[in-house]
Amino acid sequence: MSSLPFGLSPRVHNTLSYSIAAMVLPSFAPLQKPGVLLIVGLWVAHFARRTIESLCVHRYSGRAVPPGEFLIEYLYYWGFSGWIAYGLNAEVWTLPSRPLVALGLVLFVIGEGGNTWAHWKLRALRRDALTSQRSIPQGGLFELVSCPHYLFEITTWLGFALMSQVMGAIAFLALGTCILGYYATLRHRAYRYSFDGREGRQQYPTRRRALVPFIF
Repeated sequence: MSSLPFGLSPRVHNTLSYSIAAMVLPSFAPLQKPGVLLIVGLWVAHFARRTIESLCVHRYSGRAVPPGEFLIEYLYYWGFSGWIAYGLNAEVWTLPSRPLVALGLVLFVIGEGGNTWAHWKLRALRRDALTSQRSIPQGGLFELVSCPHYLFEITTWLGFALMSQVMGAIAFLALGTCILGYYATLRHRAYRYSFDGREGRQQYPTRRRALVPFIF
């Protein structure tokens, strides 16, 4: 695209970010250690899904992602991949108890399934990449929060942190929650501004919260 001389297109940027993140952890994790293959497999599954969505599901605007932004994101995902691998390489690391692994796996699957569903719902609201027209998301958890995809993303990493039990995964969950909470607040405000009920516009549901039902 001629309009992107100093940055990457969003599709290329996200594809690189997620696909390389999927490769970093298995490249450095001790796959022969009991339990590590499960942790690595879940990490790879998540970022493989995100890569496929970047290529086939999301509709992007023409805005270029500047070097400062994409380098920070690459450092974020690839750096945490390395940190988690470092934790798994520790001699003292072992898979936690079966009940904790089961709980973490359930949360991970719910998060992944819900995130996929929410992304397809959002895709349907935007007919093509050129239009700026939006509709109020409806159905499922969208009835309670503006950004269920962010809530499901947090659910995924909560399950992952419970199963992996490494500091890198816990920090990834904590920082990711803060980032997604911030972006959920911005999107919630944008929805309320765009759908204010005036001059024939729709009224955004007043009971909806930004990220956590009934709370935030």
